[in-house]
Amino acid sequence: MNQVSPTHSIKAAAQSTGLSVETLRAWERRYAAVSPYRDTNGRRLYSTSELVRLRLLRKATEMGHPISKLADLQEESLRQLLDDAASDQHAQQAWMLVQRVLRGVEHYRQDECYQTLEMAMVMLTPSDMVSRVLSPVLQEVGDRWESGEFSIAQERLLSGAVHSLITSLINTYRKTSAGSSIVFATLSEERHELGLLMSAYLAASRGLKSHYMGAGLPAEEIARAAQYTESNRVAISAVSRNNEAARVTELTDLCHALEGRAEVWVGGAAAESLVSATQAENCTYLADQRSFEESLESMLLDTAG
Repeated sequence: MNQVSPTHSIKAAAQSTGLSVETLRAWERRYAAVSPYRDTNGRRLYSTSELVRLRLLRKATEMGHPISKLADLQEESLRQLLDDAASDQHAQQAWMLVQRVLRGVEHYRQDECYQTLEMAMVMLTPSDMVSRVLSPVLQEVGDRWESGEFSIAQERLLSGAVHSLITSLINTYRKTSAGSSIVFATLSEERHELGLLMSAYLAASRGLKSHYMGAGLPAEEIARAAQYTESNRVAISAVSRNNEAARVTELTDLCHALEGRAEVWVGGAAAESLVSATQAENCTYLADQRSFEESLESMLLDTAG
């Protein structure tokens, strides 16, 4: 999915990465941090993957690492460096917030759950909010419900708090969003939507227009929503494995309806087998939150170019 052809000018690269034109030239000349293509007029052109790398380099230098030590690192090493630096600081904060939410669920205190989640939203980035608080606490409450430790009422107490907060955040971001549009939905028989809702929140937090349609939509309605919102991406959550043949057919129909107009991203526990069976060129399996966020970054960079 990443754009590999060098189509971004140095001005567009500066705007997308937060680096000055002078810094881009210096990093290339002195450290060979990237090697942009030169057109026939000698102008630099950057690929999307190079812009992703430059953004990683900028974040690492802002943390105090010298560019001379970073320039030779591969992307995976840069990501690991950033992850390790953030991990120690945020892990303890997130753990305390998760424990506080769990205590609220245990004592049926939805207000306490909601207020703690609001606190997490202020303290953490949207990415960390999802990966370090929302996903772990939802998983833990789900596990405790399955074991009989929590009741279905307690599970729904938390789900309601998460749904209310994230919907509110998406609506707040929508007031100032000016980026490209993404439709978020699940297919007809899929009722699990909190993972999808969190993905819509991550997209909205980046300035993209998140059109959240919810769970249980027929393929033709999802395609129609993408058309009317002028969305060139459609994100589908697939968790349930029931009636897989019908789901494959419906996903195939959706991809065909959007062919040439929009890409279909599919994530969730049942997504990989569905995408494999669909075999549509505009259908992509996203394995986890990182894959989804990388796809969002590529989408933003493509738009900027």
